[in-house]
Amino acid sequence: MAKVNTRAFLIFLVILSVGVAGAAVMQKPTAPQAAAVVPTPTQEPKVYTGKVNAPNGDKTLVMRRTGQTYEFFVKGKRIFSKTVPQETTMSLPFNAWDPTEKWIFLEEKTGNTVNYFVMKETGEEVFDVGVVWNEKKIPYTIRAATGWASGTLLIIYTSKNDGSNGPAFWFEVPSTAILQLAG
Repeated sequence: MAKVNTRAFLIFLVILSVGVAGAAVMQKPTAPQAAAVVPTPTQEPKVYTGKVNAPNGDKTLVMRRTGQTYEFFVKGKRIFSKTVPQETTMSLPFNAWDPTEKWIFLEEKTGNTVNYFVMKETGEEVFDVGVVWNEKKIPYTIRAATGWASGTLLIIYTSKNDGSNGPAFWFEVPSTAILQLAG
């Protein structure tokens, strides 16, 4: 019988030890542990650039894209910047400069929708052609801007609601007048 009591006593001591140790762990305040810092290589955002020279070659319009942010520079000075949604892109038309080299235009595309920004080469007087177009309630969709008819007239081609070609227009800067050409 002594053996049974000894065995029961040893089991009791083991259970008691485990219980005391568990209680001690539960009551002991734990210091916050620092998260393991694993160095990860930083990826620099990819930068894409493009440029268009003015007609006489003494000025260059430069586009720089980092992620979805587009910046445009003339003579090293940023003249325009825009962050666009993922599905939108901006670009430099080959004839972005007007013949007098005072105005430029930039293209923005979202799917099949195209829009243009016109501004002085200093970055002043920025015009969002799409906003002006909508305010004037022109019943055609802008299809393309193909360049300059003069120093202040940007040529705009349109589409009708059925998708066929609509008439051409001039977007006049700085007045923002929209003049329909024959057709």
